[in-house]
Amino acid sequence: MNDLVSIIIPCYQQGSFLPQAIESALAQTHPHTEIIVVNDGSTDDTAQVARDYAGRHPGRFKPIEQSNRGQARARQAGLEAATGAWLVMLDADDLLEPDMIESCLNAFAAHPEIDAVVGDAWMIDEEGRRGRSWPQRRIVPWPQILRNNPYGALAAIMTRTASVRAVGGLAVDGTPGVEDWDLWARMARRGMKFLPLGVPLGCYRQTVSGTSRKARQMLAATIEMLERCRRGDPRLNESAARAVQPPIGEALYQELRNGKVFKYLGLALSGGAGIEEIESILAFLVPGALSVRTSSDQFLEGVHYGFFLQRRQTLPPGLDLAKILEVTGRSLAEHALTKYDSALRRAIARTFTHPLRKRSVWARLQERLGTWRSR
Repeated sequence: MNDLVSIIIPCYQQGSFLPQAIESALAQTHPHTEIIVVNDGSTDDTAQVARDYAGRHPGRFKPIEQSNRGQARARQAGLEAATGAWLVMLDADDLLEPDMIESCLNAFAAHPEIDAVVGDAWMIDEEGRRGRSWPQRRIVPWPQILRNNPYGALAAIMTRTASVRAVGGLAVDGTPGVEDWDLWARMARRGMKFLPLGVPLGCYRQTVSGTSRKARQMLAATIEMLERCRRGDPRLNESAARAVQPPIGEALYQELRNGKVFKYLGLALSGGAGIEEIESILAFLVPGALSVRTSSDQFLEGVHYGFFLQRRQTLPPGLDLAKILEVTGRSLAEHALTKYDSALRRAIARTFTHPLRKRSVWARLQERLGTWRSR
């Protein structure tokens, strides 16, 4: 078995974190790796850091320079330079556990039919302090994988390089934000297999400036992905052994799209968004299907996640994060349903023509909030 592993590290303006990511790659118990650092047009010391490591580890490092083209295209540049049979995508602010690669290769050897090994990840803050574990233990087939991104911590995942190339690589045209989810969706649509290990294999850093906090941008990127999923995808190569699953239907597309509007509405509100941003998010609602349960659950999920992003770095050690989310997250949800009552009602009115359906959506949000409040 070819045991060379290509570790792709895209980096834009994160030279301060980059040495930690590289050191975690160098510290692997499986040493047969190539480390590809792609400087995506950074103006900080990213280029110098990459050159220094390449000089100290000749033959093992491949530094790549390009103008700023975004994270997905930086990863794609790394993929084009990769010569390993196995692929790890390590963001410059994330870390690998020392036995990450060895654990994944052992899993591939025991299960030769799989295309990706998925571990859990530790959440860390800007100083590298560990918080809760991020579980990635579900196997989600097509098209259910479009409901939520099951594998958001890339540092805990290894794929076959050939499998990624067979679904069109890592570059994604359009709004940045959900490139990893887009890859998992393509792999699932192609019938590829994932194996969750249920143990932490990496560390996923959440920073204040992280893309996941940009609610409207993330929503737009998600909708673009859903648009690609309701038609044929030219990135997927047909083969007899790997039939491509059909596109999603219009009703499912509308349900998923409208549900995500409510999720990112919750995320935006938890971050103190103004009425202009709220209105711009609500404008993405389309007439058609919207599951009352999906919309309310997605809304509260967005509130929960947004509160976690805001508060995780200021929590004193030993404080119960779950309790804080329960109490303060509840008040944020209440705030969303009161301060923006008229905006939400107008959006629901635009989306549904039947008065009973309008009342059902609003009632479910109120009911779901009441259930959460009584915990």
